[in-house]
Amino acid sequence: ALPYARRATATGYRDAAFLHHRGMIEKATGHLRAARASLTAALELNPGFSPLGARAARAALKDLEAAR
Repeated sequence: ALPYARRATATGYRDAAFLHHRGMIEKATGHLRAARASLTAALELNPGFSPLGARAARAALKDLEAAR
């Protein structure tokens, strides 16, 4: 899934949902620094991109910070 998420976000099209999905995949696969960057970018691009997705992104970032 990660190669597809990277391709989707490498097109130059900026979409918070794409970045969110990429960040969640990166987190699940142990790419923690990249996950932080993708999730942060998603929330900076559009803090309310999805009621559930934005909440999940914030929770994932909190988990990632606690794991530092």
